[in-house]
Amino acid sequence: MSNERRSKVLIVDDQVDNLTLLNLYLKKLDVDIFMTDDSREVKGLFKHHHFDLALLDISMPYIDGISLCQWIKSDQRYRDCSVIFSTALDAEMNLDKALEAGGMDYLVKPIKGYELLARAKSALRYKKSLDEIHKSHAKQHATLFTLKHKNKEINDTILQLQEALFDIEKIQSTVLFSLSKLAESRDNETGSHLVRTQHYCKLICKALRLKDDYKHYITNHYINSIVESAPLHDIGKVGIPDAILRKKGSLNENEYEVMKTHPEIGANTLRDAAKQTGKFNFLKMAINISHFHHEKHDGSGYPFGLKGEEIPLSARIMCIADIYDALRCKRCYKDAYTHEKAMKIIVNQNGQSFFHPHILDAFQSKEKEFAQCAETFADS
Repeated sequence: MSNERRSKVLIVDDQVDNLTLLNLYLKKLDVDIFMTDDSREVKGLFKHHHFDLALLDISMPYIDGISLCQWIKSDQRYRDCSVIFSTALDAEMNLDKALEAGGMDYLVKPIKGYELLARAKSALRYKKSLDEIHKSHAKQHATLFTLKHKNKEINDTILQLQEALFDIEKIQSTVLFSLSKLAESRDNETGSHLVRTQHYCKLICKALRLKDDYKHYITNHYINSIVESAPLHDIGKVGIPDAILRKKGSLNENEYEVMKTHPEIGANTLRDAAKQTGKFNFLKMAINISHFHHEKHDGSGYPFGLKGEEIPLSARIMCIADIYDALRCKRCYKDAYTHEKAMKIIVNQNGQSFFHPHILDAFQSKEKEFAQCAETFADS
């Protein structure tokens, strides 16, 4: 029998008939349901129960739904609870206020059962993903705090995570970068990998936009976005077991298959953040980079075996930056390669075609800058 905690849902509506109807709909989910027609009871209920979802009527006597949501989101003990509003008023009139208060979704009465169930399932899945991230963070923090003589960079990362966790609603580049640095810190061979790959991506973009095919597509905004998103390419490694991620030797076949799941773990994590923040466009490039940076031009990559321009441009750029850096760094199974040897491997590719020709040309045109960057940001 599973020991997983059942989700708890709170329904608040001053109309008893509405409570009865919503309770009937939500009984189709495997959740514990609590109801009240008096908004003054909500704070007391939250003190005694860990709610995953609150369904709040906006217009109620005593305390309205928006004020309740503001209270929930202002308390760090409850702020991860997903909130869905319901109202009989014009949606356009209340939508901005409801979302600004921290609401995740909005339903207009009369509420349709299938619509409520779909929104509730989505909200509960998101809350569950937050809980899993918190557990992962707690485990990583416990491990990091037991280690001695950690460098200042790791201590700064821990501090960033501690501060960011108090405001999950504002998940942005800082907390995501911190998660990526935490993933990096678990693999003591990667060093300044994130900083170097940012510079490599920027160099390739600057070379590409000199070509007619890219000059209108790769804008300054695009370059800034890829530089900001590049550190998130391996964020999915936070979901890989330590026994595999920190293994001192080469991975066996089964371990390698587990390692190959990190692109999808990372993409799913970023998609959940995008849903909560409502800023999918801001995270779209980071999602693409995380999901597809191990795909190859000839279809030999993973997780989907995409080919050529099926692979997003940002992921194609990240791929060659990531591989160059891996070749230049020392690993438990190889010494660090010289710039010349790394260039020879990437350009020749042993008869295979891992990289789009335009990407490869751009890389070769910035050869000197790549070598200089590798030296400037070399692992200490």
